[in-house]
Amino acid sequence: MHLASKNTGRLDYIDMARGLGMLSIIIGHMGSSVVSDIVFTYHVPLFFLISGFFYKDKIETVKKYACRLLKPYFITWILLIVLCTIKAGVKAIANSEEVGGVITYSIKYWLVAGLYGGGSTYANSFWGYNDIPIIGATWFFIALLWAIILLFLIEKLDIKTWSKTLLRVIKTCIVGIIFFVGWFSAKYSWWPLSIQAGCTGLGFLYIGYMYRLWKLDHKREEEYNKSKWSQWIIAIIAILLWLQSIVRAINVEDDTSMSLVRNWFSNPILDIVGAVSVSWLIVQGMIKIEKNSEKKATLHIIKRILVFFGVYSDIILCIHLIDMNIMPWDKIYSYVPFYAIAFILIFIFKLSLYYGVTKIITRRKCIL
Repeated sequence: MHLASKNTGRLDYIDMARGLGMLSIIIGHMGSSVVSDIVFTYHVPLFFLISGFFYKDKIETVKKYACRLLKPYFITWILLIVLCTIKAGVKAIANSEEVGGVITYSIKYWLVAGLYGGGSTYANSFWGYNDIPIIGATWFFIALLWAIILLFLIEKLDIKTWSKTLLRVIKTCIVGIIFFVGWFSAKYSWWPLSIQAGCTGLGFLYIGYMYRLWKLDHKREEEYNKSKWSQWIIAIIAILLWLQSIVRAINVEDDTSMSLVRNWFSNPILDIVGAVSVSWLIVQGMIKIEKNSEKKATLHIIKRILVFFGVYSDIILCIHLIDMNIMPWDKIYSYVPFYAIAFILIFIFKLSLYYGVTKIITRRKCIL
């Protein structure tokens, strides 16, 4: 996810892909296990892959990412402390509870949550406790920063006597080892500041980065676009690879949907292949929509919505996290007779809310 900026010089289809990823994150947090199983196969990996594609091996890139990622993390953290404490205090007054204790607990909870930087509940924390507070969705900012720092350090490895091919093989092996350490260690304890999520995220970041280098070195894009048959064959293979991830996620009683927030992979290789495949499909789909958006009004509307949620994905993620901790969505569901209707209405309301708040925050002319 990148900070919002004017759409000058940006690739609309990439912003559209980010936008679809952001919508997938939102809908994946709305309580439907089937929907969650599907979107969890790609939504966070998609952002790592895109970030890797645009990564530049410069120290300025790392510094820029540090500012862009840590700033929204800390601002959202402060807002969570304030707003959730107010909510807890109001609820305590309404229930005739002791307000001072409730407020103190809320402040301590969110202070620890922000310092620990975890995005989900974990079986074992770093210190052996099982009830460490979690910060929520903004864990992604810290994990992505770790991944970028690791990639920067790996790419600085340069031994003059080695060939470029050997050096690339060594770097790829290092990425694989770091991925394995992040995945395997998470089975036993979860370390502070989402370090392990950054280790596994590095794998996807590296794949995106390698794809960019491949395109630059070999200039295969023009050759690829000449053959429509090759596009269809690759698309069919990608769909099948994604379907195997979905089938494994929804057809097994245990929780097997890939989850980078806690480094859960039922099968790391198949999960990675599935995530990369569907991410490629998403980008190709966005390219098609962009090409035809001027001819069809419906596609134009879809494009503008996706571009908005992609350009401002970082801000919307922060709003989404605050929303999940403030709004009583579980109670609202109970007032609507049919779950599917409630799900759709709440989703539409959330998108409208995020759009309005984002427009106010940015204080500039809206893209739509």
